[in-house]
Amino acid sequence: MQTGRASGGFNKTDINILNVIRNTHNVLEQLLNKNKICLFTQENKSRVFKQDIIRYGEFGFHSGYKTILHHYLSYYLGAGICVYNDGIFSDADWQGVRRLSESVKRSDPTTVGRFGLGFKSVFHITDYVTILSGEKVLFMNPCEPESRMCRIIQLSKLHQHLPKDVCLQVWGKFINQNQLEQGNFSGTIFWFPLRASPSKLSGTVYTHKHVQNLFDSFATEGSMSLIFLRSLEKISLQMITSHKEKSQVPYLVVEMQSSSMLDIRRKRQEFCSQLDSYIRSESPCDKVICCYNITIRTLLNGAESKQQYTILHYLSSKVQSLLTNSDQQDNSQLPLVGIAAPLDNQNKTGQLFCFLPLPLDQENNTALPVFINGYFVLNQNRRHVLWKSADTMNDKDVEWNEYLTEQVLPHAYLELIEQMRSEVAKGNVNVSVLYGVIPNVYNTNGRWQKLAKNIWKGLKTSPIIYSHVKKELLQISQVTVTNSLSVNEEVHKSVIKTLTDLNTPLAALPDRIWTSLHYLVGFIF
Repeated sequence: MQTGRASGGFNKTDINILNVIRNTHNVLEQLLNKNKICLFTQENKSRVFKQDIIRYGEFGFHSGYKTILHHYLSYYLGAGICVYNDGIFSDADWQGVRRLSESVKRSDPTTVGRFGLGFKSVFHITDYVTILSGEKVLFMNPCEPESRMCRIIQLSKLHQHLPKDVCLQVWGKFINQNQLEQGNFSGTIFWFPLRASPSKLSGTVYTHKHVQNLFDSFATEGSMSLIFLRSLEKISLQMITSHKEKSQVPYLVVEMQSSSMLDIRRKRQEFCSQLDSYIRSESPCDKVICCYNITIRTLLNGAESKQQYTILHYLSSKVQSLLTNSDQQDNSQLPLVGIAAPLDNQNKTGQLFCFLPLPLDQENNTALPVFINGYFVLNQNRRHVLWKSADTMNDKDVEWNEYLTEQVLPHAYLELIEQMRSEVAKGNVNVSVLYGVIPNVYNTNGRWQKLAKNIWKGLKTSPIIYSHVKKELLQISQVTVTNSLSVNEEVHKSVIKTLTDLNTPLAALPDRIWTSLHYLVGFIF
């Protein structure tokens, strides 16, 4: 998928702008209510709009603020990317977004943007940023001296510096006049005007075509973007050319759906609370598990598709998480992994995630029948996991990634299989779904084959094989597998009938399960 995008004519500019959209919803994933994100582009070409800006240019900001005509005109003219989220900035969020030179998330391992690079990527496409959230508005210009780089005013006073009709023309899809007048907006808006000409910050100009490429590129992985995020439930992308066109159809909508959405939301919130408690606790604690079934609906250019998943988030116990060769666990590392099993399209190739999907190339292809997420340390371009090589033999980050893969992921994978086995036993899920998530040893290589073997070893005493004679799940050692009968069809039928009459626990397995089991007989017994 990602490889196809790179070979399809997308240049460095397009890759940069794709990182912007990824990192922007990384930032918004950390907000308080964090349910929905809407990204849209719009073009402000109205002559009246420009005249209003100039007419109100005489109003200057207090405390040394320059006039809007001189300093903030470029914030609102031309096309831009707007990001909306229904959460509100906390004091820590305001503090973090103002500290561009460092990452305040680095000390909080639950945040996606812990690398400290996420929000800075917006300056690939823009020279100015405006953020509205709650009762505040922030104007950001990275070319200003540090003391004046970020300026915050109360939303209730915004009309003194920027006319209401201008605000409504730029952000009217999400904010109304009453909210502007009362100075309280129950959400967050990011406004990124596209760089229309070379500047001190960058010589790269971004156009409508670049944004269209961005949307097209994001659409290829958009349906998977929500899988391992613990708060976001919906992402939508939309092109807006006029605020008078209120009924424009979104270009892309990706959202979670379930008849038990309230219960799933409760589970996710409890898991996040347990993560916070885990981080604050200095004493050992038990593992934390969050598992649920969800449907992800994707609407792309009016075409709808749906995919069902069983998703499991797994946090290893603090005792288990200590690396054997480390005196103390790094506070920025969290033994957190996840497994997502597609339920209605089990032919998908297993992709590697670090909360968001990594580029689907050979290095990130696990060949497992599930998606794998881990709190991995990534390489410098954040596109691949750091693995052991001649140059990284004693690298602690590499040791951490290997530890997650060898010590934490097997427990999470077995937990997912146990959850699905329980659903099969209750009659809620067909046994073919259970078989579909068990790894095929022949399809995997290297560390992922080692993981697959360890999964099978862990299943040695687990009742995962369905006997159509006993009509129940039994252990591997308790069944007679009919796949091993290498006789002609007539003899095969006679033998099966005789064994069935004798109430023998027969089981017919899919080829991928049988070949793995046959291959591993000496390994697991």
